[in-house]
Amino acid sequence: MMNKKIIFKKNQASKFAYFSLMFVAGTSIEQVNELGFSHLIEHLLIRAGNEQSLNELFDMNGAAIKGETSRDYINLSGYCLAEDFNKIFKILISRIFNLSITEDELLREKKIVLIELNQYENSKKSINDNRVIFKNSSWSIDIIGTRGNIEYVSLETIYKFYIKNIQAGEFQIAIAGPSFLQSEIISIENMLPLSGSSVEINSPAFSTGLTELDKQQELSEISMYLDISGMVASSHDMAMLSILNSMLTGIKDSLLGHKLRTQKQWIYNIVSYPIFYSNMTLLKIVTITPTIYKKKLIKTLENNLVNESDLSDELLFYKTKKRVINELYINCEVNKNEYLKTICREKLFDIPSWDSIAEELELISLDEFKRFSKKAIIQNRNYHIVLN
Repeated sequence: MMNKKIIFKKNQASKFAYFSLMFVAGTSIEQVNELGFSHLIEHLLIRAGNEQSLNELFDMNGAAIKGETSRDYINLSGYCLAEDFNKIFKILISRIFNLSITEDELLREKKIVLIELNQYENSKKSINDNRVIFKNSSWSIDIIGTRGNIEYVSLETIYKFYIKNIQAGEFQIAIAGPSFLQSEIISIENMLPLSGSSVEINSPAFSTGLTELDKQQELSEISMYLDISGMVASSHDMAMLSILNSMLTGIKDSLLGHKLRTQKQWIYNIVSYPIFYSNMTLLKIVTITPTIYKKKLIKTLENNLVNESDLSDELLFYKTKKRVINELYINCEVNKNEYLKTICREKLFDIPSWDSIAEELELISLDEFKRFSKKAIIQNRNYHIVLN
């Protein structure tokens, strides 16, 4: 069932209602003097109102709500008993789209965000990677923003940002639960404002290269970012990426685990995962190695990550595909909030949802997978390796 701005997924056996409410926000819509405003707004959406805050509302009903800010969005997600959904969600919608912020509340959340910023600055790792792969761009700054932007933003300025990007912004809602929620959702939808018009998205240029940030450690963390944006234009492409990612590091005796751990003994563990933005897709591979193996490992990542014979292993391909299909269905079943988030993301940014990827997985042949993987990995020189 699909309404104007609400997508409903029936889960008749559940006693709970799950939801995701997503707004176009984050670095991609912020000006330089607004960096960090989306993350600050996320705090205020959940915590403003003191005893009338959304945090308090959900706590009082034995329910849960959490906020998340990414480069592209603010997402509020959570759950409650299905029988409480109508009451709770109507209050949520009313408060989200009619937010009242006091000076004291803004000051409190600014202090909390600044503490968060201190922690990120002290850890440095993720911030440094962003500064390298997105250099000369506002994306080189973490989503928390800059100290000056947060310290000096006024109530009037943050409220203008809220009106433009939340109250009058683009949004999408996805809800899962028993079928009786459908009639309640219709009445809730009548409370919603019209979704705002599309906003201009600022996308960064990806910076290629090799950057060593810390040369003084016995162990080196090595992260390889591959820009595969032009290779994942559809849910079918995304399904092939899911198989490739799992084949690289996600199954026992994976290609990279076998090569770098079993054969070479250069590493203990290696992981990979795709990173999705509205106008960019990256594949990240990360591992830790003793300094004595660092140069050899980098050379392997640059020149011999995988070869065509690796990708021609029919048994490994079908074993991996089955694993990806099963994991996707399990995630849809047990991780409802993340599942609903992918549905919202698909509607707002055209990034295929778990549903859309699942529909394509069985259709993928070994031959087309090899062609995709060759282009994405073997022939792709658009990468940046970062050593920490």
